Formats: sequence, structure tokens, C-alpha cells
Amino acid sequence: MKKKVVIIGCGFAGQAAARRLGASKEDLRVSVIDKNRAASFLPLLPDVLGRGVPAQSLTYPLDAFCRRLRADFINEEAVSVDTARREVATATRKIAYDYLIVACGSQTAFFGQEGLKKTAFTLDSAADALRIQEALRSKPRIKTCLIVGGGYTGVEIAGNLRRSFERCSSAARVVIVEKAEEILGALPAWMKTHVRRNLKQMNIEVLTQTVLKKAEGDTFELSDGRVFDRALLIWCAGVRIPDFVQKMAVEKNPQGRIHVDRYLMFADSAFAAGDAAFFLHQRSPLRMAVQFAICQGDAAALNIIRASRGKALRHYTPLDLGYVIPLASNDSCGVIAGMKVRGRIATWLHYFMCVYRSSGLRRRLSITGSLLQGGRLHMIDFALLILRIGLGVMFFAHGLQHAFGFFGGSGMQDFAKMLEGLKFAQPLVWAHIASYTLLAGGVFLVVGFLTRVSSAALLIFISVAAWTVHWQKGFFMQQGGFEYNFVIACACLALILAGPGRFGISKKW
Repeated sequence: MKKKVVIIGCGFAGQAAARRLGASKEDLRVSVIDKNRAASFLPLLPDVLGRGVPAQSLTYPLDAFCRRLRADFINEEAVSVDTARREVATATRKIAYDYLIVACGSQTAFFGQEGLKKTAFTLDSAADALRIQEALRSKPRIKTCLIVGGGYTGVEIAGNLRRSFERCSSAARVVIVEKAEEILGALPAWMKTHVRRNLKQMNIEVLTQTVLKKAEGDTFELSDGRVFDRALLIWCAGVRIPDFVQKMAVEKNPQGRIHVDRYLMFADSAFAAGDAAFFLHQRSPLRMAVQFAICQGDAAALNIIRASRGKALRHYTPLDLGYVIPLASNDSCGVIAGMKVRGRIATWLHYFMCVYRSSGLRRRLSITGSLLQGGRLHMIDFALLILRIGLGVMFFAHGLQHAFGFFGGSGMQDFAKMLEGLKFAQPLVWAHIASYTLLAGGVFLVVGFLTRVSSAALLIFISVAAWTVHWQKGFFMQQGGFEYNFVIACACLALILAGPGRFGISKKW
């Protein structure tokens, strides 16, 4: 008889668990319970507002996902879990299980101010992003966007709203309201300073030690007495775990996250993963993050497979790759593999991982195209990057041939003899100059440092080679002509005119 596995929630953790179980050859019946018909790719929701990412590219129909994995999809909300009877209840049925994975994620918390649900916008799904877009379009006279909550999400939303207003030449204010003394919670001071500076440059106001006191229609009063009329309120002051988890008689932290052991278990044959799981690693709780959700969902599913085979469970060991706070100015910041990263490289890393983790080639292409068109990262910059790297690697390899004899090259002495045969005065000197011009120029092109100067020096080198060695043999390469030199010279000239693009270290030269 097939053993029954129930997964509550089909976000990052739930999908990872379902994929692992679907790929196994175990005789399991997998049921996925989720109140949403489609999953939303949460990390890019703010970019729907500011970078033009299509909301439809961030949604994934769960019925099709489950059907592909031969799993049952139950489009209902879990209302209770009885771990003693091994049952999950929805509003219409009770579902028995042999193994359970709670991967329900988190949702916006209003901290007792439930009346704000009718007034405030949230950003928990692609549908929420579309509602905010529609509100901005239908209320062109909005004077202020108030963002309550100065965490990751609040900062991202603020920056993308500013981009959106700039695009339509709106003078609307963007204001972040944060209850604490500083934005971004427990993040390092250097990161807070970096973000604060960027928010100021984007003309985004930050009000700390301030809370929303009163809301009437589109007029909002803060605790410091400021009043904003004709305002739009976006609430992202914190998250909580869904209600059914709060009712469970298991150990939880104040946010409602379930305490799990080293196997991600919290009860017999019951696991938790993602935001719903409170896991201590080296005496510190893991933060809520996509990378942990995916790995925990996969690890929980692997332990279910091992348990069904009668094998010992495996410990979950988290691997923290780091995190990035993506800023709409592209001057992002974060920590990757323990190293501080700032600027465009941090932005690229964030969006690379987003595209990588999204599902389906069509969605990936749609997201990539919209980011390039709407994020000040244009195709020409990528084209220049490819050109620089290609030319740089080629010139550097030729430099190694001439200077050190690598890759079957001549080496410095033989290169000097060749120049002597071409009637060069001081051939050894010129051999050193040419070789190290190739080496240095190649490196500089790859990193985008002094691109125009390096390209000019390499253009001179390739032109001299064409004139002294290949010119008299005609144009085409088959006869030893200067065709190859001509193409490389054109590429160097293009870099002299265009410069390194946005991905270079030095922008002017």
C-alpha cells in the first residue's frame, strides 16, 4: 500500500520537496495543499513595480506543477494539523498522512491592526503587485507612497516605486516609516549606511522611531504628528506564520516558526521547512531565505524517502551562500561567501540567482529581457562585456606565447629574432614592449580598466603586425593576408569609441 505524504504549502520549500519526492522511485502518494492556485516568485515582486518585470512571468500554476510530478493538488487552505492522528484538515475534508512536511511559508503580519487590511496594500503575491500597479495608474494624483516597514522588502519597494515615478515624471514622495531606531534590523552597520546613502540619493525619505497612528481613507497620520493626504499605504512591517501553525501544540518561536531538530522534524514523521521552520545552526537561528527554504524542502523529502526505506535519517547542514539587498539604483550591497560586495556586481549576482531559480525557459527569458530593458542594464553593456572578455583573453594568450613560449609560442628570444628579420631596431626591446602590451592590455580589457587606452595600444600592435607581416600577402587569411588583423582592429576601434560599458571598472577611459 502506498504511503501518503502531505506537503502543506507550495512555495520554494514545498516545490523542492515535491520535486525530490516526484523524482524518487518510492511508492508514495504525494498530496500538495495550497490555498493559492499559482505560486509567485517572491524575490522579484518589487521589480514588477520599478523594472517592468511582467507579473505573469513570476507565477507558476500549481495544478500543472503537481500534475507533472504525479502529485495530487488540493487547492484549499489548511486549517489544522493533528500530529497524534496524523491528519491535516481543510474547510471541506480531512487528509490522512504517513509523512508530513509543513512548508507553508509566511505572510504579512498586521500586529493587531486588522482594520488596515482594507486600506493597506501588501506584496505577498504577483496579484498584489498588479493591484499596486493598478492603484498607481488609477490614482494619478497620489502625493505620497507610505511604506510601513524598513526591512528588506520595504527598502526594495521604495526604490522601485521611485523608479516608477521617475519614469512617468511624477513628483510623488516615497517615505519609509520604521518603528525601530534604524532600518534593516540586525544587518551590519556598513550595510545600513550604504543603503541609507542610496535611499537619500534616490530622494526617498526615511522616518525611524515612527509608527502609523491613524488611517482614514487615503489620509494617514504618523506618531510624530505628520499627516499625509492623497497617499498610498503599502504595509510590509513584518511577517507571521499562517494561523493553523499557531494552533499546533508544538514548540514555536515568537513569530510562530516551528522548532525543528537536526533532521528538520518537530513530531513523529512530521517535518517543517522554509520560513515555517525555526532551525538553530551554531546556536543562531537561520534567517528566512530562499536558499534555506529550497535546501530544507529537499532535505526533508530525502529524509522521508530514507524513512520509507527503513534507513537512518540524515542531518540537515545549512550552507549559507550569503545574501544581497538589491537596490533600484543598481548600487546594491550584500555578503557573498563571507565577502562584502557592493555596487553592480551585487545587483548582477542577485538577478542571476533569481533567473536561475525561476522555472521554465520562457519565464527566464521574459524576466531577463525585462530586467535588461527596465533596469538600466542594457544589451549594449552585455555586448561590450562579451567583446572585452573575448579580445582580452585572446590578447593575453598571445602575450603568453610571445613572452614565455606558452601554448607552443615562440618565447621572447625567438620573438626578438623574428622582429630582427623584419628590420626592427633594438628587436629585444620591442619584443618586451609588444609582449607585455599584449599581457597587460588583455587583462585590462577583461576587467574594463583603461579600456580605451588599452584598446588604442593593442590597435597599434595589431596594425603594425598587419603592415609588416601580412599586408603584401593580400586580404584573405588563406594566403596569409591581413583579414584576421582587420577584424581585430575593428573590434579595438569599437572599444575605443564605446568604452567599457557599465560592467567596466573605469567608465571614462
